[in-house]
Amino acid sequence: MKPQYKEEGIVLQAIRYDDSRLVIRVFTLSSGLRSYIVRPSRKGAAGTGMVMFQPLTHLRFEATRSRGPALETIRHASLVSSPLLSASGVLRPAIALFLADLLNHTITHHESDAALFGLIEEVIARVTQGPEELLPDIPLIFMMQQASAMGFEPLIGNPQPHQVFDLMEGRFVETATHGHYIPADWTNLFAHTALSSREGFHPLKIPSGSRATLLAFVIEYFRLQIPGLEELKSVQVLHEVLAVL
Repeated sequence: MKPQYKEEGIVLQAIRYDDSRLVIRVFTLSSGLRSYIVRPSRKGAAGTGMVMFQPLTHLRFEATRSRGPALETIRHASLVSSPLLSASGVLRPAIALFLADLLNHTITHHESDAALFGLIEEVIARVTQGPEELLPDIPLIFMMQQASAMGFEPLIGNPQPHQVFDLMEGRFVETATHGHYIPADWTNLFAHTALSSREGFHPLKIPSGSRATLLAFVIEYFRLQIPGLEELKSVQVLHEVLAVL
């Protein structure tokens, strides 16, 4: 009999493997990014139902340890929390799907990262239960905090009114020598967002029309700091939802 073990993790992606099984990518507490085979119950039986494996779902589960390159199999799972299962309206699900998309494309390490795991636990709680006035700012706040957790936090310092923010170097400069920068008329809002995000999940108190532009700057910053980062397809839906608030 193959050995089994208990683990805790957050689902980042689920794709169909065959007619009865899924392959799920999970950011685990003990081992970082892992992929598993799971056979969801078509009848929604407790512990293996399809809804258990939606993006950004936090699970505790039992898996069978494999020998060699074969994927390990989840035998039983219990739900800790899921913003997609408990969310109402359209904004909370749109934010949850964006965050899952972001994490699925930016997390690549296969070792434990308790600080990042804890940050994701917190953002799941905020998306699920946070006040309405906080929700539009969660993507910006989380991305700033994730940048810090992953070692490329923007260097803010004391920017001068004429300076621009160099997205390649991650700091304010007098003049950028390339096209990847935040212009001077946006640097105050960017610096405010970065500094406020360090204080936790609180409303940023920024003009609603500025969020899409700031988010585009931060996504470009991630793309320049993480080689090979693919397009985040969920961001367009998030922009459309935020635009009608």
